[in-house]
Amino acid sequence: MFYRRTAASVGLFAILAGCQTKTEPSVPVRYAIVRFENLTGDAALEWTGRAASEILSRSLAKALDGPVLTTGALNRTASALGGRPSSAPGISSEYEAAIAAGASRIIGGYVSRFGGGYRISSTERDRSLSGTGISVAEAASNLAKQFSGSASAPVTSSDEALRLMVTGAEGPSESSLPALRAAVHADPNLAPAWILLARATMATGDRSAAMAVINEARTHPMGSLDKANLDLEAATLGGDMRSKIAALRELSAASPADSDLPRMLAETETAAGDFEGAARDWQKLAVASPQNPEIWNQLGYARAWSGNYNGAVAALREYATLRPKDPNPADSTGDVQFMFGKFADASASYLKANSIDPNALNGGELYKAAWAKFRAGDLPGAEKLFSDFRTLRAKSNGATGLLAGDWLYRTGRTQEGIAAVRAEAQSAQAPAVRTAAFSQLAVWNLLAGDRAAALKDAEAAGQPTSTAMLTIRFAVLPSASAAEWQARTQKMINGANVEAIRTLALGYALLLDGKRDEARPVWARIVATAPATDFFSRAVYAKLTGAPKPLEIVPDPNSVNQFAALLDKL
Repeated sequence: MFYRRTAASVGLFAILAGCQTKTEPSVPVRYAIVRFENLTGDAALEWTGRAASEILSRSLAKALDGPVLTTGALNRTASALGGRPSSAPGISSEYEAAIAAGASRIIGGYVSRFGGGYRISSTERDRSLSGTGISVAEAASNLAKQFSGSASAPVTSSDEALRLMVTGAEGPSESSLPALRAAVHADPNLAPAWILLARATMATGDRSAAMAVINEARTHPMGSLDKANLDLEAATLGGDMRSKIAALRELSAASPADSDLPRMLAETETAAGDFEGAARDWQKLAVASPQNPEIWNQLGYARAWSGNYNGAVAALREYATLRPKDPNPADSTGDVQFMFGKFADASASYLKANSIDPNALNGGELYKAAWAKFRAGDLPGAEKLFSDFRTLRAKSNGATGLLAGDWLYRTGRTQEGIAAVRAEAQSAQAPAVRTAAFSQLAVWNLLAGDRAAALKDAEAAGQPTSTAMLTIRFAVLPSASAAEWQARTQKMINGANVEAIRTLALGYALLLDGKRDEARPVWARIVATAPATDFFSRAVYAKLTGAPKPLEIVPDPNSVNQFAALLDKL
């Protein structure tokens, strides 16, 4: 289950930025420096507010009694919250983002004219400080020194470079690239402008131009934060998951206030199949935020996928303690137990989730419990639960015809299952249900060796509307040699970026044509490119190679895997 932090009211500004009482010891000190207000009276100087916060956040990054959130972290949170325009009047639009990002102290203020230059004034807790200078960069740097004698030098001394960078970051997309190119021309050592230019170039889809920007940026001096950001852009551009993980580690170390980065790191490790690494990083997050239930849930799954059953259950136990009236902790525990073949325990956990909320998953807990009972060897008990599932879902007009046919077929009532799905195919009003039903029949006919009937059902399914449907339509072609099947993929599956679809279709076609040996190397390629959490493909490959049995595949109460019976029969 996904949890999203709720943005606090901007009224908290008065607490955090003005008359705030002393921070409780249990709350980590974490600063955010939000966009300053432009009080010069000149709309052309709107950029000065962002320039001030950019210089201050970098100059004070290691100079205060706690880490400082980067402007990038605030922008990311603001985007998730649907932030207001940067020029919005009144309190800065970033206060909500700063609170949501975990800031316990917020520095804000305003920019005004002072003689022939600027005054930048700020308020944080009980401190009101200001700095003046002939330029915005100088005034912001002098203000930083008022906060701490350890403040570092400003990121640039060029107001023109700052103006162009802010214009490129916050202006219309059509003017972004020219402004950012001009910014790095005005100050070639303005590292954050290079990062923004790389991202803006990537957004155009011109990969070679984006890499050229990254390579040029690397010829200029950069601190650890900017280098890590640039490495992350390069890894994202190249699709290199290992490099992306390494860059996220560097970025997290360089930006300790940004609590989203460890989460992004753990999620990226999961996507890359590094479940042990993900579990370690979710564990670090759990230590830092022990009251966050989502983290314990994610830690439970990461540990399970890494093979650590006891650790997974322990994490989910913590999750249940935090959410005793939520069915999801029991559901997650059932999933982990099912993965490890502890089917009786899984059934009990799913039934516990159902008792907490019978409408959880629209009755899906009963469906999962039924499969767990069946796998535990209790068919009568499983049948009762499956019947209860259909009754409950029918109350919300939920369709269960395909699920019921799949249940009958895969629990030993083959002909009953076929009859149920054929009745569904012939009576379904929704085209999607009709297509799915006839496609399922086509797969079962192939498993029975009746290619003529399979072709007829595949044609009745109509035009393919998904990769699975396309794969089935391809697999019902006449039996052929592996070479001919390969040639067919080139002739019949066309379009951009279809190589993965061709490989998948070939893998299933060979298996459904009884060519296990020829299918084995194809499935090796499928697994190599499939998402790390595609456990079905890995289960197929394990059966083909005699590899150790992987984790069991958790039943899904909301969709039918039309190739599930193929795995059962391998």
